Amino acid sequence: MQDPVILCDGHSYERESIQQWLEHHVTSPQTNVKLKDFTLIPNTELRAKIQDLRQERTNASPVSENMSVLSAGTSYESDSVLSGVPEGSSISISSAIESQASFVSREFGVRTSSSAVD
Repeated sequence: MQDPVILCDGHSYERESIQQWLEHHVTSPQTNVKLKDFTLIPNTELRAKIQDLRQERTNASPVSENMSVLSAGTSYESDSVLSGVPEGSSISISSAIESQASFVSREFGVRTSSSAVD
């Protein structure tokens, strides 16, 4: 979400998405109740929280081609960790690095698990 806004139904929406919705509807996409007001109020608190979360993720786990995967205190280049692991296979990832597991899954097409190897 880049530009969150609040509609009179009390829900927050991405500005561009709700504007497109309102071009064709007079009801809330959440409640389907007819809207009395179409004013979009910037949700600055939500925007700030989203920006903070993005900054935290950037600082905690920068995504790069040479991203390291940490396991049991040892650092491995992602290519060496995955060498010999067939696509679609499952590998074990420490629960301390589960956020990096999703990167491995997305980038390399390998299922990850915080339990033992399947």
